[in-house]
Amino acid sequence: MSGGVRALPLLAVAACGVTLPLDLKLSLSAQQQQHEPADAGPVCPPVSCGPPPAGDLHVQTTQDGGTMFFATCLGCLPVTLDDGFEISGAEVDAVLSVWATQRLCFQHAVLGHADAGFHFMRMDLPYEQAGSSEMDFDRGGRLLAARIIVNRDAGLSDVDLALLAGQALGYHSEAYSLVNPWNHPDTLMLTPSDRAVHLQMYADPPWCER
Repeated sequence: MSGGVRALPLLAVAACGVTLPLDLKLSLSAQQQQHEPADAGPVCPPVSCGPPPAGDLHVQTTQDGGTMFFATCLGCLPVTLDDGFEISGAEVDAVLSVWATQRLCFQHAVLGHADAGFHFMRMDLPYEQAGSSEMDFDRGGRLLAARIIVNRDAGLSDVDLALLAGQALGYHSEAYSLVNPWNHPDTLMLTPSDRAVHLQMYADPPWCER
């Protein structure tokens, strides 16, 4: 997936999809679209975030070179589920816990919909697409919200959901990685190369909030 996205006046949406081809192995596709909401969300202190940490786990950047990141200054990210989303809040909590660090944390998943954080939902997608992640981000690369979309007809494992959650954090990789649909662990865990970058991005202080 391309690491660059077009800079927009207010906000952009980047989308990463997991497709299910005939051999039943997950593969990755990507698309981008413009989006301009009325409210850009809560404001954190200004930050200057240059290039992301080097490593096999890549972090998406804006066209201007801004690293995509969730600001931890707002506290733990809200997590909401569509009504009827059959995966329980406890299961979603367990999936997201693999990405939690000393500074990046997630609230317990609840039914509803928030304007920030992570939202899990079911939608009718093309039959070959098992799920996708969409991220709202501002001009500087700060991620404001993410949507984890699962095809109504697809059954995804906790590892698949963690993959989509990692993509929603702005990550992608061609190496052995939890976010690589073609080469990832069979259990809910970050690889050493995942940890090397992720723990820098959301260390204390975080990479983009120093």
